[in-house]
Amino acid sequence: KPHGFQRQAGRPTSGPAVPAHAPSGFFCVSKTLSGSMAAIVDLLRRASRTAPRMQAKQVLMALVLGATVGVGSAADENEARRLGEAKDGCAKHFITEDFGSGVVNVVIPEGNEDGHLTCPEGSINKDGKISFRCQSDGLWKVDITCFDCPGLQETVPFGTSQRQVHMPGGGEGDEHHEECSFEDGTKYKLGRITYRCETGMWKHYATTCTDEKCFAGTASVDFYGITGQVQYEFATGSGQVSVDCPGDSPDPSGKLTFECMQEKADTPGNWVFVSQTCQTCGPRSVEVEYDGHTRMIALGGATVGGVEDVPCHFDDGHQFANGKISYKCFSGGWKLWETTCSEYLCPESSMDVRMKYTEDDRHIHAAERVHVPPKNEGRYEMPCPKASKDSEGRILLECRRDGTWKLVAAECAGGPLVRPS
Repeated sequence: KPHGFQRQAGRPTSGPAVPAHAPSGFFCVSKTLSGSMAAIVDLLRRASRTAPRMQAKQVLMALVLGATVGVGSAADENEARRLGEAKDGCAKHFITEDFGSGVVNVVIPEGNEDGHLTCPEGSINKDGKISFRCQSDGLWKVDITCFDCPGLQETVPFGTSQRQVHMPGGGEGDEHHEECSFEDGTKYKLGRITYRCETGMWKHYATTCTDEKCFAGTASVDFYGITGQVQYEFATGSGQVSVDCPGDSPDPSGKLTFECMQEKADTPGNWVFVSQTCQTCGPRSVEVEYDGHTRMIALGGATVGGVEDVPCHFDDGHQFANGKISYKCFSGGWKLWETTCSEYLCPESSMDVRMKYTEDDRHIHAAERVHVPPKNEGRYEMPCPKASKDSEGRILLECRRDGTWKLVAAECAGGPLVRPS
């Protein structure tokens, strides 16, 4: 069977050999050819290419004489005469190939003219063709573009076993699969032998034969800001397996659970993360919106009561001068706890001003809450409370760089006690 895209197709090799002692220009026709006109025709083909025209005619005469003694029929005689008069060229050639939907026989006729044939129905490349050219050595040069990868038969070893696999003609990127049964009788429950058509030829891609549902392998879990990505190794097996939590996780005494997952019942699966008790609140990403701005926040893992704070910087580039976005871990998971984003460095606040003084022999005790608006870094004056002895006095506050308020002075008669709340 020819292989590859370009083939050299020769003359038929069946039929009787020409005796070495035959005289030039004449071939003996033996009585052993009786009843086998096809063999005579084959002999004539070779004679017509290796002897001058006159010698070929002498062979025809011998065949005609042979017909009178029962060598062949009149129809065979006419076929022999036609072949004897044929011009030099290339013999009829048969191509047996699986073009993608089963084995097909394609015939290249005898002759010396270049030509092409359309691809058989069911071929991988429907617009391809079978081109042929008769070369000076009497061999056909054949080029097939009906597929990207020609058919291939190959032996695949596996352990102490082996299996013969046959790939049909295929297109680039196609895969061919064979079951996991071998010549010595070994057969596996799962897996397959896979070949892939790449760059014009079939290549062995993988042999995944096993009786277990999952091969030995690795799986990973990303704990984000807590411990980062942690990788675990597993042996061949099935079902679920549990492993210890990382030592620096929120709860090192917890467990992670992995399970052997199969996409198809007849194909080995992979180890996949299922659950964990290393932390109450697992890693997740959330979107927060505030005052028309949004941002994505990647939360790590935490136990109940854990809090994660992020600055008020949003995905559109806007940054608030002060405040934060806080998430807190509850038994049911992460929840937004508070958002204190502000365009000011020091947030809006209030102060309790308590006063104690004597007036007209009376002991006066008073208290009043004073509102403090949000401000940026600097010092700010506020009037004393009306209940103070000197309501015309001033309270001096400072907005510090860390975003907190500081009482600098209170010039209210009666020595008020100012307590920011």
